[in-house]
Amino acid sequence: MKRRILSALLAVIMLLTLVFAVACKDDELPDDSDTNEVTPGPGGSNDTETEEPETTDAETDASGLPSEYFSDYVSDPDAKFVGMTALGATGTAVVYDNYKVLSGQNKEMYANDFEGEDPIALFEKMTAVGGDWNGADGDWVVADQEVAEGEDPNKVLTFTGSAKGAMLAFGNNKWGPYRLNVKVGVNDSDSSAQIYFCVTDEKNYYYLNIDAADGGSLCVYQVSAGNEKIASQRLDYAITYGTLCPVSINIGRNEVAVYFDGEEFFRLRTSNEDLAVPLGKIGFSQWKTQVYIDDVVITDIATGNVIYQNDFEDPNALSVATYGIRNGGVWSNPDNSNGDWVITKEQTQDGTEVDNNVLYFGGSLNDYGATVLFDPEIPEDCDGYKITYRAMRLTGADSSEGYPVVYGWDSEADYYCFNLGGWGGCAAFQTIIGGSKINSPATPEQIGMQNYVWQIVEVYVYPDVCYGFYEGRFLQALWID
Repeated sequence: MKRRILSALLAVIMLLTLVFAVACKDDELPDDSDTNEVTPGPGGSNDTETEEPETTDAETDASGLPSEYFSDYVSDPDAKFVGMTALGATGTAVVYDNYKVLSGQNKEMYANDFEGEDPIALFEKMTAVGGDWNGADGDWVVADQEVAEGEDPNKVLTFTGSAKGAMLAFGNNKWGPYRLNVKVGVNDSDSSAQIYFCVTDEKNYYYLNIDAADGGSLCVYQVSAGNEKIASQRLDYAITYGTLCPVSINIGRNEVAVYFDGEEFFRLRTSNEDLAVPLGKIGFSQWKTQVYIDDVVITDIATGNVIYQNDFEDPNALSVATYGIRNGGVWSNPDNSNGDWVITKEQTQDGTEVDNNVLYFGGSLNDYGATVLFDPEIPEDCDGYKITYRAMRLTGADSSEGYPVVYGWDSEADYYCFNLGGWGGCAAFQTIIGGSKINSPATPEQIGMQNYVWQIVEVYVYPDVCYGFYEGRFLQALWID
C-alpha cells in the first residue's frame, strides 16, 4: 500500500515538473502581439505611454539615426551633391519650424514640428568652420512662438547665442538626392539665418544665408576645406519680421535648386561652362501706352564698372539707336523710319515742363510694340550685368504693358524681354527664339504701376538666370537652360 502511494506521489511530482518546464519555455518565446506598433519619433506624440526599446547598432544607419525613418532610402553613388542638412543662426531673433526631409522619390523620411518631448534628440550640435565663423557659444532651445491673441500656441526652434557658426545637423554625410523643407523667420536686422545642405563635415558644406540687415538679402555660399566663397548671386530681398517663410532645397544628382517663399532663386550646377551671359542690344518698348524712360545704367555685376549709361541730356543720344515695330507678336526688321521715340523735356500731368530730358514714346496708342534699341557693347567675358532705369507711364489702363525692357537682342526673332504692366497690371519674362514667343507665368499680383509716377526697374542678367525687380521688390526669375 505504501509503495503504491509513493509511486503516485512520484508521478505527480514528475508531472508538475514537466508542466513547470513548459511554462518557463513559453516565457522565453517572443510576444508577436505588438510587432506592428510604431514608436513615435522626436517631435511626435502618443496618447499611450510606451517604453522605447534600446536602439542597437543593427537598427541604425551609418550616421546613427534610427533606421525606422530611413529604411527605404538609398543614396545615389553617382550624385555630385551629397551630405547632411543643418540649421544655423546668428543672433537670437531666428526661428525655425516644420522641418522635413524627403527622399529623391519625394517620400517623406522624417518630419519634425518641434512639438512633443525632446524634439531635437536626433540632431547633432556642430560648429561650422569657414568664413568669419567664430564658434558656437549658446544653445538651441524649443520655445513658444509669439502669436496674436486668440491664436493657438506654436513651438519653434531658436538659438540663444550670438556667435556665428552654430549648426544643428541632421542626417548622413552620404545623403543625396533629397529635399529639405523648413520654415524660417528672421525678426530683427541684427540676426540672420543659415540653412546648411550637403554638409560632409564642419569644413565642407553649402548654406543659404538669409539676412535681414540693410533691407534684407539672400545668397548661397560654399565652404570647401574651411575656405568660403559665394556660390550664387547675392539678391536684395525684403525680409518681413514675424513671418515664417517656407524654404525648400532640392538636392539632385548634378544640380541643386533653392526656393524661398515659393520662388526658385538659385540653381547650383556641377558646371556652367556651356552657358554664356546673353549679349546683344538692349531697348525699350510699349503696348498701347505713352511712356517716359530715363537714367538708363548698365553695370558689370562682378566689378561694379559702368558698361553703358544714358540720361538723355544729349539730344543726339538716339543717333545710335534703331527701331522696330511688332505686329501680331512678330517683330519686323528694325529700321530708322519710326520716329515715335524721341528725346524731349519731361512734363507733369498738368503740362508743366520740367528741366529734365527723357526718352519719350508719344506715338499712337494703337502702336503695338514700337521699340527703341541701343548697343551697350557688353564685353564677351562679362559674367553678369544689371540693367537699371526709371520709367513713367503717362497713359494707359491697368492692363496696359507700360514699359517692357528688351535685352540680349540678337535679331528681331531672338531676344529676351521683361514685360511690365500686362496681364491685368502684372509682369512676366518673355523669351523669343526663332520668332516664337514663350511667356513665363505672370506674377500672381499686380505690380502697382501708376500713371505719372517715376518707378524703378532692375533686371539682373546672368548666364543661367535673369531676375526682375520693380521698385526694389523681387518679381520673378527666368531660368536660361
